[in-house]
Amino acid sequence: NRFKIFIFKGESCGANCHTFYNSFLHFNLDKKYPTVVETNFFPIDKIIQMDESNYIVLHSGYDGGGIYSEEHYVATIITLNKNKIKIGKFSLSNMHQSNKNETEIQITARQSELEDGTPFGMKFNPQNKMVEYQYFITNQNTGDKRRYSGKLIYENGIFRWLSKSG
Repeated sequence: NRFKIFIFKGESCGANCHTFYNSFLHFNLDKKYPTVVETNFFPIDKIIQMDESNYIVLHSGYDGGGIYSEEHYVATIITLNKNKIKIGKFSLSNMHQSNKNETEIQITARQSELEDGTPFGMKFNPQNKMVEYQYFITNQNTGDKRRYSGKLIYENGIFRWLSKSG
């Protein structure tokens, strides 16, 4: 009852059709006019309340089109403090170059990288508050596949790195 998230799926067509999402978070729902923030959520799989003011939103989806379709798994932290809200920002264009604490974790795989059935995914365990992920990237020049994986733990409104490889 503290916030609502609305997600709209659209399609833009030219030479190829491309899927996209627009999303909005509404909070201060007890006011005559709630506060609305434009966000970057894919369809939501689950929202987990971690403590009095922090929530983890697990969302996933695909975007793009033609041969450039990509699948995404994301865990975003939302912090509500009185009448203010903080939404995790995407800061992991290459997760394995980051050693700082994070408020959003996103992994992405191109459709062509998943065609051979390579495992790809992210899961969150609410008992131990841990995010685990793995994905593969194919080197376009050599064709070699490299596995990336890692674990992060949720503590005090952030994800803290436990391990990463790749």
